[in-house]
Amino acid sequence: MMVNELLYIKRNAERNLKIKNRREIGFNLFKYRISLQLKTTEHCRILGKFHT
Repeated sequence: MMVNELLYIKRNAERNLKIKNRREIGFNLFKYRISLQLKTTEHCRILGKFHT
């Protein structure tokens, strides 16, 4: 998932008045972003092992 897609999802969620707790959405996006970063660094580490 690209960052643009995340921003698009976040904007749509914030625009949706049915969603009351925006802070919760922000927190979930934040957690998702962290897990995504951890996954990418993990992949880099694995790739690094293959190169060395």
